Amino acid sequence: MDEFGFDDEIGVQKDFDLELGDLVVKRKKRFNLIWTIGFGGNIGSAPLVHKGRLYYGAADYIVYCVDAETGAEFWRYRTDGVITGCSPMIHKGILYVGSFDYNLHALNSLDGALLWKFPTRGEIFATPSASDDSVYVGSKDRNLYCIDRLSGELKWKFATQDFVGSSPRIHGDMVFVGSYDNYLYALDRHTGMLLWKFRTMGNITNKHPFLVENGVIYFGSHDNNLYAVDVETGRQLWKFRTYDSVVSRPAIHEAVIYFASWDHNLYALNMDGRELWRFRTFERIGSLTPIIADGVIHFSSADEHIYAVNLDGTLKWKFKTNGPIWATTPVYKHLVFSGSWDCNMYALDRKTGKLVWRKMTSTSSPSPYEEDVYVEFKVPKSQVEPALKKQYEINVREEQDFRGAYKSRITYQISNQYMAKGKYQTDDDGL
Repeated sequence: MDEFGFDDEIGVQKDFDLELGDLVVKRKKRFNLIWTIGFGGNIGSAPLVHKGRLYYGAADYIVYCVDAETGAEFWRYRTDGVITGCSPMIHKGILYVGSFDYNLHALNSLDGALLWKFPTRGEIFATPSASDDSVYVGSKDRNLYCIDRLSGELKWKFATQDFVGSSPRIHGDMVFVGSYDNYLYALDRHTGMLLWKFRTMGNITNKHPFLVENGVIYFGSHDNNLYAVDVETGRQLWKFRTYDSVVSRPAIHEAVIYFASWDHNLYALNMDGRELWRFRTFERIGSLTPIIADGVIHFSSADEHIYAVNLDGTLKWKFKTNGPIWATTPVYKHLVFSGSWDCNMYALDRKTGKLVWRKMTSTSSPSPYEEDVYVEFKVPKSQVEPALKKQYEINVREEQDFRGAYKSRITYQISNQYMAKGKYQTDDDGL
């Protein structure tokens, strides 16, 4: 949930001359909401189940390790920053997790002891990946890093043109990563050399590694599309358009593609990208992968519910928490797990949806939202009579509450030069 898009038109309505009151600004592209959160107990990333243990991070700066069946705690490790978006990843006995403290932390997965940490120059908010003796992680400093898994030393880095809020996907000798600069990059995983890149019309953010199957990589974008692209050439095979951003990683089961969108829907497509059905929730569906077990699809929504849906799109059960849920709900044996913005980790019986256990993080207070956004646009001077250009300054404020997760206040200013500068950032010169 690192982004936000304007509506297609922004109408300026104030109590003064009609000529200025009728002014409408049309958007040229989607702007990006870049948000940060402060200390709190909320859980904004997916837990990891590994050998009977459940690992997860929270906005209270802590990585937790608990018994998957009982919730009993084995250990906890404290970083110096919020952990959200980035899920723990275990490779050859070492747990890797990124934090808003700019570091990738490598821990002993058994006791939580720190082995090393690798500094970047920005927040890490997507899950790292690993292959052989290398760990790959992106940062808000615009780089993808390849790091030695044992020593924590840098092997190479690749610079994009904007934040890397994408979990790398290793496939053979290639590594794929998305960026806020709208590109999907295919790199040589040994050297970091660019092989090809594919441009969308929006940010690419994925908290879990992209799905690659039968020579095709599937990924979403904030241009509202799910893409299917040839992994060798970067050629688009097809795309499927939704009504809002796609940050979900698809899952394929019995030749059906399942994925979710911010337009509140879980979609089922055939392998050619044609819709079979959709299941609608009451809010955005965030950075997750639908988990399919025994003919049931498990996922969650910002409407505060964990869902179990049959393969025909009918509801099996749902469970309500007290906060929005933005991440994957993994399954282990008879249980399904989900962390909520209400500061609790939940374990449910995956057949009935009944609560088995829940565990609160170190505080019951969710994170405060801290605005960190930038926008700049120009109003065409031809739309306003010259005599009015120096007469008015308009401030229109809109506040949106994303189901308690964070609040966004947007300010549009039209000055006597008819240029507005706020805190949204775009590649374009203006509208």
